[in-house]
Amino acid sequence: MGKNKNIPIKLLVLLGTAATLLIALVIQRSLLKHGSKPSVMVETPIVALPPSPDKKVVYLDKSSQWKIFFNVVPTQSILAKELVRQALLLSAREEAGFLTRDAWLGDSMPDDAPDETFNITATPGQPNKLSIELGQNANLKKIAELDLKTDADFYKDFLQKTEELSRGRFLTVLKNGGYVPVPKKAHSEAKVPPEIEKLLGEMNFISQYSAVRQLHELMREHGESPLLQGGLVRGYANLGLLTDYNWHPASKVFYARSMLYAQRMVIQGTHPSWAKWHRAYAFALAGLQKWAFRDLEDAEKESQSSSTAKEADNYAKPSWVDIISAFCRYDTKSLKPNWNRGENAE
Repeated sequence: MGKNKNIPIKLLVLLGTAATLLIALVIQRSLLKHGSKPSVMVETPIVALPPSPDKKVVYLDKSSQWKIFFNVVPTQSILAKELVRQALLLSAREEAGFLTRDAWLGDSMPDDAPDETFNITATPGQPNKLSIELGQNANLKKIAELDLKTDADFYKDFLQKTEELSRGRFLTVLKNGGYVPVPKKAHSEAKVPPEIEKLLGEMNFISQYSAVRQLHELMREHGESPLLQGGLVRGYANLGLLTDYNWHPASKVFYARSMLYAQRMVIQGTHPSWAKWHRAYAFALAGLQKWAFRDLEDAEKESQSSSTAKEADNYAKPSWVDIISAFCRYDTKSLKPNWNRGENAE
């Protein structure tokens, strides 16, 4: 009896829903009949801005509109976004000689710099589309649109592609935005000073941030060197680890910078085993242990085939390699504090 009483109520609900949909359809047809048409998106043209030597600072906004395809599935991966964003800033610093500022790290535009802001928008597709805009509000201009394909080995492949952008197409993007690159300094053999090496061994945010800032200053003064690059890889990876628990993307900013500098070392190829050890460091702390482990294996083989005095002196196997190896193997026993002393204790 209870079920029979409920039947009229269900019928009324269905009839009410149908009537609502019918009314909505009539209204829609009436609007179209009287000339109302769906709005059509107008594609923003790509423009090239005139060269301006006054532009010395590249300021990158948070790039909120972000989604790409990974294995035919749209994703909003923060690390993937940061690999793209930080590749643009890497290009500005190391290929073009500019100062860089990142909105996600709370950086502000210097008072004496033009008030211009870069923004990167990613749209998923095959390939994905990257739109780079410069300016704000009414002065916003699209200065480039790039294709970016993804691969099955997502993060390693994506790292290779974004680092390649930093040495090529992103430099063209900067020029299209009116930035005039300065000549790069020659590579050097500059070493990490003992006081900065000490900071890299202190696992707190202030020491690590101070270390990377000083390393950037040394790079601007002396030019790139594998030793200074290695310090940046470790410092940024450490910063990523120290901020990973925060509900903020800063950790991904730091991980991406570490990975990109490590990949840059690998591509430059001056000291292969040294570069692979550092890329393993970056991969491991970013949670990509599979790729870290492969780099450790390759670095060990390459170090055994290298016999030069310079390799044995400046680019010998770092003492922290065993710690990274234990971490990738989930060897917790070897990671106990009393196993590591001195410079690797913290």
